[in-house]
Amino acid sequence: MHRALLAVLLSGALAVLAAGCGGGDEREASSAVDWADGVCAATAEWTDALKAIGERFTDLSNLSRNSLEEATSDARQATEDFIATLRELGAPETDSGQEAKRALDSLASELETGVAEIQETVEGIEGITGIPSAIASIGGTLTTLSQEASSTLQTLTSGDLGDELETAFTQAPACDELTAASS
Repeated sequence: MHRALLAVLLSGALAVLAAGCGGGDEREASSAVDWADGVCAATAEWTDALKAIGERFTDLSNLSRNSLEEATSDARQATEDFIATLRELGAPETDSGQEAKRALDSLASELETGVAEIQETVEGIEGITGIPSAIASIGGTLTTLSQEASSTLQTLTSGDLGDELETAFTQAPACDELTAASS
């Protein structure tokens, strides 16, 4: 029962991320379309990595503390790569470019915090009896992270930060692929 719950929570949270998603030294500001394309490509790659991690638990016999630790480690690495890519994108060449960059920087910080919370939860599992409460905690954190990612992308693509950025997301090829993948 609890294994099934983890699989459902992971799949659901990852689906929300995919649907919602419509450091290092920063590169110089990019054109708005190139920037949007970079955001969407990085989001698609990250979402695919998380889906692959979640698929490990479709066979509930794979659920153990060790498998959760491995999945957490892989999710942390995928998230760190995603964050690094977002930060490297810098700000788009739009009037609201710095606002867009701040929105992604804020999302990156939230993702770092969430992955750390998941890792702490997994590390705190004591015996097989600790897995059910860990599953509930991880599910809650994944739901929160997916909502934050969806909200950030909604802000970026909705025109809240200007028509130029909204248009860039509609013109960026990777955004088409991401939208098609989440349909």
